[in-house]
Amino acid sequence: MVSPVSAVSHLGICVSDLGRSELFYIQALGFELEHYADLAPPFHVMTETDDLKGRAGFYRKGDLRIELVSYEVPPVSGARERRPIAQLGLSHLSLVVKDLAAAGTLIAEFGGAVLPHTRLDGTFGRMVFATDPDGIRLELWEKPLAAEA
Repeated sequence: MVSPVSAVSHLGICVSDLGRSELFYIQALGFELEHYADLAPPFHVMTETDDLKGRAGFYRKGDLRIELVSYEVPPVSGARERRPIAQLGLSHLSLVVKDLAAAGTLIAEFGGAVLPHTRLDGTFGRMVFATDPDGIRLELWEKPLAAEA
């Protein structure tokens, strides 16, 4: 059977403050802005809301494209703390970094947090979890030099 899916378009992330999150994803993680979209009818049908007001930004880093979405109506809800790793749904965004320490410094500078107690060092390289300003879990992976070649 041939899959009906021809490509992955993007990964959507609901954020509490589009400006703050945009600064984080651009300055700390190196994403580039592609464009914005205002959220209004007819998209209320897809979002299953009676009314809809918000803004989305689309960003790219290599082959990965994300959509940061901030809603005014309905209001953003949910905890801003990081989700338990075993909670159903998308668990984290994994990013390959050249320098784990430098990436961690930028993440903290732009409103995220590094979770040093999650750090692993091994033949696979070095890894640590971090979060964006809204608690979205980010896996940072510094591969061994031989693996990057």
